[in-house]
Amino acid sequence: ILAGFLGNTVYQVMFIKGIAMSTASNTSFVLATTPATTAVMSHLFGKQRMTRRMWTGVIMAVAGVLVITLSGQGQGASGLSPATAGDLITFMGTIAWCLHTIIASDMVKRMSPLAFTTWTMVPGALLLIPFSLRELGAGNWEISALNWFELVFSGSVAIVFSYILWNKGVKESGPAKTAVYQNLTPVWTGVFAWLLLREPWPPVKFLGALVILTGVSLVRLSKPEPVEAARDSAPRSVSARHSDSAR
Repeated sequence: ILAGFLGNTVYQVMFIKGIAMSTASNTSFVLATTPATTAVMSHLFGKQRMTRRMWTGVIMAVAGVLVITLSGQGQGASGLSPATAGDLITFMGTIAWCLHTIIASDMVKRMSPLAFTTWTMVPGALLLIPFSLRELGAGNWEISALNWFELVFSGSVAIVFSYILWNKGVKESGPAKTAVYQNLTPVWTGVFAWLLLREPWPPVKFLGALVILTGVSLVRLSKPEPVEAARDSAPRSVSARHSDSAR
């Protein structure tokens, strides 16, 4: 239930709210920080120990996000531009997704990726209803057949089918190695956003994108220190050594 709430309720609400206020390319580069965020979360939950090189990469990834998000023009009532506020909302959603992925790494050891996806989709969808009722009533339902196709495609392929593949990847490769493939998301999104939506790419966005991808690469190319190895290499107490000598 917790994994479903984080991955299918919180993340989806944050993602849709964020992209509605920002751009597709901006959102994709915020999502590119997922591997770095997953590494930090794994460190905090005792799954792995981060090295200095990994921490450097995380700092670079966050700095790159700030460069992109703070490059928005204009300010809203909160003092932030709508795009900046949207990017920050998306970033909070990535934290929920990273927690979902960490939970998945434990759960898929006891059930199949399809079973885990099903058991998280159901409570996630039910918990999403309270957030949806207000906007469903206020929405404009005069949409084209193409829009309905996009809706069905997003629900069946981009969410259900992709979640199954993602959870299978987590089971086979682990959360950290699986998260690295999200590095490709901003590349493809940026290309299609430029081709289909004609989104501009000013120099500052290229700079932020380069910093993000460099930081994420540092995290992914570094080998984390296993928690068990760190414990084994820690200095042992005098009493422990004494006990070994007695044995």
